[in-house]
Amino acid sequence: MPDLTRWWRFIETQAGRTAVLREWRDSAGEAFPVIQPLLQTVEREARYYPHPHLPGHWLRIERHRDKSIVAVSEPDCRVRIPLQPPDVVLYQLDIRQLRLVIAHALSLLPCRDFCETDVLTVRVGDWEAEAGQSCPVSLAIATERSMLLAEVQRLVLTSSCPFILLTPTRNRWTADVSDLLRRNRAMALALCDVLASDGTTWFVTERWQSAQETFRRVLRPEGEVEEPYVFRQEGEMWVVTFEGETTHVEDGLGPRYIVQLLQSPGKDIHVEYLYGAVRTLAEKKTDPKTLSDAKAEYHELLERRGRVDRYGDPAELDRINKDIRALARYVKRNTALGGRIARQDDVDKTRRKVCQAIDRTLKQIKKKLRKAARHLDNAIKRGRSMCYAPEENLKWSL
Repeated sequence: MPDLTRWWRFIETQAGRTAVLREWRDSAGEAFPVIQPLLQTVEREARYYPHPHLPGHWLRIERHRDKSIVAVSEPDCRVRIPLQPPDVVLYQLDIRQLRLVIAHALSLLPCRDFCETDVLTVRVGDWEAEAGQSCPVSLAIATERSMLLAEVQRLVLTSSCPFILLTPTRNRWTADVSDLLRRNRAMALALCDVLASDGTTWFVTERWQSAQETFRRVLRPEGEVEEPYVFRQEGEMWVVTFEGETTHVEDGLGPRYIVQLLQSPGKDIHVEYLYGAVRTLAEKKTDPKTLSDAKAEYHELLERRGRVDRYGDPAELDRINKDIRALARYVKRNTALGGRIARQDDVDKTRRKVCQAIDRTLKQIKKKLRKAARHLDNAIKRGRSMCYAPEENLKWSL
């Protein structure tokens, strides 16, 4: 089955969601037959063409008097690729057609209101939780995290009921976005998680089914008692609730160590066992496939940097460079010499790493829930064997 993750990432990096057909075809891969109907031509033509062998490099398009078209490398012109007029036509993602596809696949009541093709957020339709109760579903395609946060703030201010926000990927999500949505009984979902295609049709994944059940719980009556103590993963974030107050922390090894300890209060767990269990659960974070995805995203950022550099946006260029450096650090931190996944066999070194990961998570929690951070810090006993041993037993929802 074709993997559309690269295509979803691609539309989040394209200013105006516009590119030549080759770029759309390369990003969609085998799924291009279901993507092509979502594209429409625009009046202007491309000025640059993607280098066929060097990702992130571009060739300048030249039009000669004899009406021939050539893509040439700068500044030496050593690479010259003859093009045909269809090669330089720009295609834009038809946001109106995309929302109809999404509404049909997710079994939503589609929205028929007119919308511009270059809008940041569009109403997709309404999701029926049960008879007589429905929630609006919107799609936001933001090229920057700050843009998505601003859009979520606008939706919260203008929406009178809980809503579902769809984004192409989770790359623009932040803790602030998750906090804002949860406080207002809203939910964000990544389309790369809930939609798939076999190359001919669109269909939903199991993630959409589980997300619907989760949102039905969010829509429970206001008078219903909420869980006072929660430490649970939701997507790429962890929800932490202590005495009714809630915050979110980023996913990582720290929250995974903590939840393992919370599952067995009063039980000593050897640090090597804890380390091994969590690394197994978090294998997707550091396995070769994920490292390969990180490297692919790194090259996509290089391509995007090349495009932005041509149009001269210093602020966006600086943000892209920061993301590139962060990805480089991630790959380096999770690999050893020869590209092998890093391992730590020494018990004391393992203990230090586990404690450091837990402390980083407690530091995040402390920013919003000082009492929760203090409770966990005091209750988690550190050593070669670790244990969650609170003075008062709390019933955690995990």
